[in-house]
Amino acid sequence: MASGTIVGTVFDFPLYYKNRTFASGVTSDTPAQVIDAAGTWTGLAITNANIDPSLSQYASIPLSSAQILALNATPVTLVAAPGAGKTIIVQDVLFTMTTTATAYASGGNVTFQYSGGNAVTNNVASTVVTAAAGTSYTVRQAIDVTAAVNTALTVTNATGAFTTGTGTALINVCYRIV
Repeated sequence: MASGTIVGTVFDFPLYYKNRTFASGVTSDTPAQVIDAAGTWTGLAITNANIDPSLSQYASIPLSSAQILALNATPVTLVAAPGAGKTIIVQDVLFTMTTTATAYASGGNVTFQYSGGNAVTNNVASTVVTAAAGTSYTVRQAIDVTAAVNTALTVTNATGAFTTGTGTALINVCYRIV
């Protein structure tokens, strides 16, 4: 297919893109918003990087067993620092824990925080990570906190390391950059 050729459907809705609203349809200065005849998206890739940052954004971060075991000493970045004069405002976090027959032991509560600073939600109890085999879903809403400027959002379990387990986790974060 030739670049710029419209084969399928052009979406007819406004798309907020870098602080501009594109009108419906495709114009000469906007990327095509097109699905081809085979149903393949051929136009603009809509990612957190190319939408208005003040809109709600989502990050999905998988944690391996090795990352969970090291979480106490090595926090994992969920959202990178947004830049000078900006902050991350967390709306909610979904912590999906898939435990196996090889259960984790020990460990402290799981904390979502500004890197090295204030927690942004209530903790997830360590018993969610050390539970018997299965999958659990824990939702945490934002709490009142003084937002840290140009600071990453991380996950840690700063009060103690987990040991022996083989499960995995998936963290979904809904946030805004202001």
